[in-house]
Amino acid sequence: MRIKLVLLALSGFAISAQAQIGFGFQVQNNSPLGSFKNTIKKNFSGVHLTSYAHLPNLPQVQLSGYLGAGMYAYKEYDLKVIDPSGNTTMVPVYEDDCMLQMGLNANYVFSTKTTISPFAGVGLGFSRFFSHIDPMSGNTNDMESKVVWHGTALNTAANFGFRFNLSRLIKKDHPADRGMFLTLTKTFTHGSKTKYRYFEANPEVLQGNLNMGIVKGTTSYGSNTVAIIGLF
Repeated sequence: MRIKLVLLALSGFAISAQAQIGFGFQVQNNSPLGSFKNTIKKNFSGVHLTSYAHLPNLPQVQLSGYLGAGMYAYKEYDLKVIDPSGNTTMVPVYEDDCMLQMGLNANYVFSTKTTISPFAGVGLGFSRFFSHIDPMSGNTNDMESKVVWHGTALNTAANFGFRFNLSRLIKKDHPADRGMFLTLTKTFTHGSKTKYRYFEANPEVLQGNLNMGIVKGTTSYGSNTVAIIGLF
């Protein structure tokens, strides 16, 4: 249901006949904060598709939506698989511990008439945590891939950054509020308390059992984001 609401919001930006609209993608480097950092002790990356709109009566207010995923843990190990006949096979597998990320942002762009402009804003979204196990190449007959969903965190965020009109580097008289943009953003996200899976070592009792190794806590993080946007 939450995913449908975000997709509906993204579509709503795109079909607004009077709004200036845009699309793009972004790459994040995320640093865990607070109790999340006590568990996830290293940075993790995320990739998102994005949609944008500037309302005609409020050209300096930029609305945006994003949908993507980040992977905060990755492991390879041999998983013991027992077939219906009782035979045991050790299957090399990958395990990814991830979050599905989605949300909406409202930013104030301080100038829409310059090549470089600062902006700042706030956001609201969700992180849906899940784990995925996949057999390595050549072992698909021994087991099937499986996914287990864990908890969902409500995210509130504040951000600031700069946007650069790349089109004006090619054509100096190109409209400053349209074209291709590069944006650099720093975001602080507070994630509510939820359940997610993580384990540093590889104790055999946790390997392959995605319902174990579950941690419950807040899921806050800081992000450095690079985005490419086309505004039309």
